[in-house]
Amino acid sequence: MNKQINKGDNNMKKMTKIGLSALAGSLALSAANAGDFGISGSVTISNASRSASITDDTAGASTSGARFGMSRAFTLTGAGELDNGYSWTYFAASATDGGSFGWTSSGMTMDLDGMGQIGWLNKAGPLDAIDDVAPTAWEEVSDGIFSRDQAGGISGGYHVDYYTPELALGTVVRVAYAPEISGTPGDKGTAAGSAGQGSGQAISINTKPVDGLSMGAAYSKVDQVNTTSFDDDKEEAIAYVKYAIGPITVGYQRNVEVPNENGGTTSGNATNSVQYYDETSWGVSFQVNDNLSISYGEITNTKDFGTNDDSDTNVDAEAKGINVAYNLGGATLKILHSSSDNNNYVTTDDRDQTVVALGLAF
Repeated sequence: MNKQINKGDNNMKKMTKIGLSALAGSLALSAANAGDFGISGSVTISNASRSASITDDTAGASTSGARFGMSRAFTLTGAGELDNGYSWTYFAASATDGGSFGWTSSGMTMDLDGMGQIGWLNKAGPLDAIDDVAPTAWEEVSDGIFSRDQAGGISGGYHVDYYTPELALGTVVRVAYAPEISGTPGDKGTAAGSAGQGSGQAISINTKPVDGLSMGAAYSKVDQVNTTSFDDDKEEAIAYVKYAIGPITVGYQRNVEVPNENGGTTSGNATNSVQYYDETSWGVSFQVNDNLSISYGEITNTKDFGTNDDSDTNVDAEAKGINVAYNLGGATLKILHSSSDNNNYVTTDDRDQTVVALGLAF
């Protein structure tokens, strides 16, 4: 009798071990299906010496003396796969200066297993992705010193995007739709807030026809809700070409925005009506060796009032600058010297700056 009881106890112990093993296997399987998670980022400490011809600071930068600063960028990423083979990725990015912190963009994309990708994105629209593709060793020459009206498309709100699979000549077409550009987004069924702009559509085409050559174009149209200030929808377009050969990369770009303000090409003679903004930019970079790179670039942005408004004259806002970056191994020493004329279309606002920075990435 005792032997039978002991035998039963042994069987119970075996069943317990089997149950625990199955539970452990189930937990391991759940962890494997949960997907991947990652974090990357960088921190840059800098000293910026800036001067300006006026005391008013429309760009938000110091107009005199020297300033220490710190900027940081973090990106959280997640990825997983569905049972049907579709894979998905998620990101949330923060790029801030000073003591503040906040998410600046986020989104999720799903790979449709050979049929392209679909994305739900906040900012980072088709135009915003290529608004300044000029090659640079470190920063855009406009950074910290130059304000102007810049084409951004539908990047002001949430939008749904579709990316084709890579077509002939390395071509990818992207189309996007935003139901409300500047409204407060809804969450879990909560109604979205009101908007100053309505819906918007955008499309971009990027291609790499030959080795070293990349080129593309984008177009967007945004509904202007305020019919008192605007005659029609706002339209924007971007086109660029970039070519790399050996250690040298050159790029050229043109951006155009037609705001369709009242008094522009449609209505006639309202004061301060802008017909269009026309921007051209170019840059060249040179990789001296594995550690050292330099670049130079220029931007000219014209605020054109057209022929229907004689009370204003066109204004050319300009910026130019040189970048140097040196890899120290685990850190990068970076220098930017740039200047701007007619900042934010103010003809008395000219600026100069020199920024020395040390960047650390993880």
